[in-house]
Amino acid sequence: MKVIKTKLEGLLILEPQVFGDERGFFLESHNEIKYLDIGIKDKFVQDNLSKSTKGVLRGLHFREPPYAQGKLVQVISGSVLDVAVDIRYNSPTYGEYLLVELNEGNKKQLWIPPGFAHGFLTLSEEAIFHYKCTAPYNKESEGGIMWNDPDLGIKWGISDPSLSDKDKLYPEFKKVKKVFTYNSDKKFTRPLKKVLVTGGAGFIGSNFIKYWLNKYSDDKIVNLDDLTYAGNLENLRDVENNPNYRFVKGSIVDEKLVNTIVSQVDLVVHFAAESHVDRSIYSSSEFIKTNIGGTRVILDAVKKNKGVHFHHVSTDEVFGHLGPYDEAFNENTNYSPRSPYSASKAAADHLVRSYFNTFNLPITISNCSNNYGPYQFPEKLHSLFITNLIEGKKVPLYGDGKQTRDWLYVEDHCNAIDVIIHKGKLGETYLIGGECEKTNIEIAQSIILLIFNEYLVMFDELLLRNEITGGNAGKNLHDLKNIVKLISKSNAMISYVPDRLGHDRRYAVNIEKIKNELGWVPKVNFEQGMKKTVKWYQENQDWWRRVKSGEYSDYYKKQYKEK
Repeated sequence: MKVIKTKLEGLLILEPQVFGDERGFFLESHNEIKYLDIGIKDKFVQDNLSKSTKGVLRGLHFREPPYAQGKLVQVISGSVLDVAVDIRYNSPTYGEYLLVELNEGNKKQLWIPPGFAHGFLTLSEEAIFHYKCTAPYNKESEGGIMWNDPDLGIKWGISDPSLSDKDKLYPEFKKVKKVFTYNSDKKFTRPLKKVLVTGGAGFIGSNFIKYWLNKYSDDKIVNLDDLTYAGNLENLRDVENNPNYRFVKGSIVDEKLVNTIVSQVDLVVHFAAESHVDRSIYSSSEFIKTNIGGTRVILDAVKKNKGVHFHHVSTDEVFGHLGPYDEAFNENTNYSPRSPYSASKAAADHLVRSYFNTFNLPITISNCSNNYGPYQFPEKLHSLFITNLIEGKKVPLYGDGKQTRDWLYVEDHCNAIDVIIHKGKLGETYLIGGECEKTNIEIAQSIILLIFNEYLVMFDELLLRNEITGGNAGKNLHDLKNIVKLISKSNAMISYVPDRLGHDRRYAVNIEKIKNELGWVPKVNFEQGMKKTVKWYQENQDWWRRVKSGEYSDYYKKQYKEK
């Protein structure tokens, strides 16, 4: 295949190799591997055939995000004059166009990435036009430009083409909304976004908000959180005065409130959920109300306010559990939830998917493995173990402690969601994991070693000081150090407790899809993540002590109710 770069960066003319004789010919009309080699990384999700008669002009068309389409076009029979216009604001070729004849003889293909308007004029008596698209058709995302716009000055070679009623009504180029931008370094970039984050005061949600504002500093974020037991605004103290951040206290089951906020944004990232398995076993009503009912409320608001991308954050627990030698979960694994919590999340996943299939809503879904890191509510495994040990308490371990989970550092999770939102295919599900299977007892032992190593370092410093000053405490310090070392290598700080009802034995996720299709991999390995996490809890004891005591709820009252 011959690849011809055009004056409009990203726009490519492809000339496939043709094999043939007097009996006919053969050519490859699609080769994903070859496309990857030349930089076409988008997946094609829809094929279209169009038949037109001589003098018919279609266009100039484009699709607005999140349904922005890349197209691979080719004429099967007949001949057309194909046109692509650069509509990427700030592009060095903004408003310029390319004309290329596509016909059954030259068999050329034209790759038109998102950020271009496209149209064609039929030159032959009739022509059949084939094009592959990287996003499905969505009526609400349609955009267009007047075919004979005087500023563009396209040389169609015709003054009175046959146009559809819709194409006759498209505006001049200068009046078209700028939905695509282009950086000065010539890299195509995303439009600025207004983002609703639900559950943004929780562990993952608050980390995501800080990640997003740090990476996309001009975006605006609304954080909707009802501040139930795990919601803590102290997680967001360092962004609360950011002019691009706004907090709204409220529930996702409040239809009027949710619809008002969704009408003001173009992206929803849905974290809000009751998520603690033990609490769901004790009482499931809030899990059904929030995780299923709340998701339905947001989906209806997205349906009402066209063009809003909805990303649903879910869990690997919807797939059930695995035996020690079973293959890891993947996107095609059957759902088999085993707790009221995971059943409610499974129902929400199905509901989100149904709105894509029924209403063509622009949705994406991610199912992640167990997260750990800063700001985690101290009833979860890592945060509970670390804070207990700092307080001199034992760590409670269910059953034999051999339950196995895949562990994902929270910042890696935030990055994966970002990648899915910007590169993922609408309607698709992606599994996110850390490629790090560990048993609960391995986690406990790792945390004990990290924390007790701090004490061993302290004893080494005391021993050195004692030696330099000629003190007489050396033997006692050595004895104490040896005791600490013995404790750190034993299970003395572990308290085994009766196992949880229906406790899943093993979770593991296969992340090949997000790796191969979107190029995402976790950046923080287990050792790095554990050190960062333990250090954060050691250095932020005021935060978790207030959470454990319940004082964190006073912060909201002081910060908001008194104003």
